[in-house]
Amino acid sequence: MITDKAVSSSEVLLMVSDGPIEDVSAGEKASRRFRPITSIVVLAWAVRLVSLVNMLNALLRYQPKLIFWLGKWVPFEISEGNRIRIFLMSVLLFVLASGLQRGKRLAWQITIFGLLLAPILHLGRGAVWPQALVNLALIGFLFQHRRYFTVESDPRSIRSALIICSLLAAGLLIFGTVRLHALHKHTLGDHTWPGCVQTACELVFVHHTNTQLAVTSHARDLFTVLRIGGTSIALVGLFLILRPVLLRRRTRVEHRDYARSLIAQYGSDPLDSYALLSDKRYFFTANGQAVVPYVLSGNLAIALADPIGSSQERPHAISEFALFCRHQDWEPVFYEVAEELVGHYEGAGFSVFKIGEEARLRADEFHLKGRDFQNLRTACNSARKQNVQFRWYDSARGIDEALERQLADISRQWLEGKNAREMTFDMGSYSTENIRGESVAVAIDSLGRALAFATWRPFARGTGQSLDLMRSLRKGRNLMDFVLVESILHFRSQGINDISLGNAPLANAEKGTARLQAEEKAVQFLFENLNRIYGYKSLFEFKRKYRPRWQGRYVAYHRGAHLPLVGLALVRVHAPGGIWKFLVP
Repeated sequence: MITDKAVSSSEVLLMVSDGPIEDVSAGEKASRRFRPITSIVVLAWAVRLVSLVNMLNALLRYQPKLIFWLGKWVPFEISEGNRIRIFLMSVLLFVLASGLQRGKRLAWQITIFGLLLAPILHLGRGAVWPQALVNLALIGFLFQHRRYFTVESDPRSIRSALIICSLLAAGLLIFGTVRLHALHKHTLGDHTWPGCVQTACELVFVHHTNTQLAVTSHARDLFTVLRIGGTSIALVGLFLILRPVLLRRRTRVEHRDYARSLIAQYGSDPLDSYALLSDKRYFFTANGQAVVPYVLSGNLAIALADPIGSSQERPHAISEFALFCRHQDWEPVFYEVAEELVGHYEGAGFSVFKIGEEARLRADEFHLKGRDFQNLRTACNSARKQNVQFRWYDSARGIDEALERQLADISRQWLEGKNAREMTFDMGSYSTENIRGESVAVAIDSLGRALAFATWRPFARGTGQSLDLMRSLRKGRNLMDFVLVESILHFRSQGINDISLGNAPLANAEKGTARLQAEEKAVQFLFENLNRIYGYKSLFEFKRKYRPRWQGRYVAYHRGAHLPLVGLALVRVHAPGGIWKFLVP
């Protein structure tokens, strides 16, 4: 078990639920509790409608009577005035509505404060009772649904907002006070320094003042600048304080070690070893018996495959991770999940669609007999006629630096030939450290020069092996079948029979419903561009020669999430820092 000290000191172990989720149904209920409430969605769209009316008020050259009628009832100001200021205020309303729909606690607090303050600020400017009645009704509604508004914002962004907005507001107030005092001949009212300070504060914070009255165009322009400046500062602050939680700390060593112990105890998926790559963060369930490795891309938390834990604990982990992401204002996505848990994802509120196939075979059942394996036999016989030899390199039995330099040169030439970069997330990358931590199958010519190699990763407590990198020189391209066949035979001699040839994205991918087909095509477009570099289509054909058992792999995402953005995030986590290289031919 992980210690209490480790749990309390890590952001990835922070449990944001009220307590442990006791069973799957409870987890699903918790997940459903935090899905958008219809009435709140309606409220958010009502606020957006008000902002659109404000935009009309700002953009149209005439003022429709509807706008004046709505202005008496809606809880946000719809009024005549500077068009740029009204437009910026409408943007503020849009941002606030988005925060409300996402369940942001700060958006809830700001909205209630604004609803309480609005009628007070409009005293003396006409009848306020219609607006006050609507405001009180909305306050009651928001208070009734207060349990929904639990989503956190990024603490550092909140601090930045307070600092930045305070400095900007102070600078704007100083500028406004000095300019108002200098333009005392252009205004009527209190021209003393305290009067100028009061006027500047009123224009910046409430956009209305009776302390001074502008009588010339110079004064009116200054009043407009102060109003627009105040609105712009509020807009900057609102964007910052409503940001999702951002992860800035590196994963702690003890968390990766604990994840490694869970993999050693429960791991059975060939993708489990990639959970230990340096790009991963870890979410542990409340009882510490399951882990979800993930990477944060924007506000999307991309989990690698299924949760790692006992068969009883994995469904709990799905719901707990979804709840954890909900509180961080993230959208959870599970990438390359196995078919056996698809029902649990759907029960937890996820949509699922197939993205590819994993090729599995048994080494003790593998053979090269019959017409189906003619191409493999030919490739192996051709390699032997060229005096190509197979070598199994295990650094634990002795480090061969000369061979490692040759492998590094093969990898470099392979990447240059494809104009590619090393990838990550569910793919390994070449490095001397990785080579020494894995086993490598190498094809060597009669002069002892390496021509091609493949790396393998153990899984399921060493009872299985998963294919990772396959790289070769240009003259060794036809040797990869020889390398893989000899590897499989080597595993059989070691008593290792569960073999994974890895995943083939887009292979046998099924079409979804008519509603999702357009979005799925957008995701497939992104993977098509990855295919340009990593050859997914040819990879499927290459692996099909081995007559493997195909096991479907799926992506699970929350209903309502924009699937093209999910696809873009998936590309980004595979190719950090180089996404445009993959999207632009």
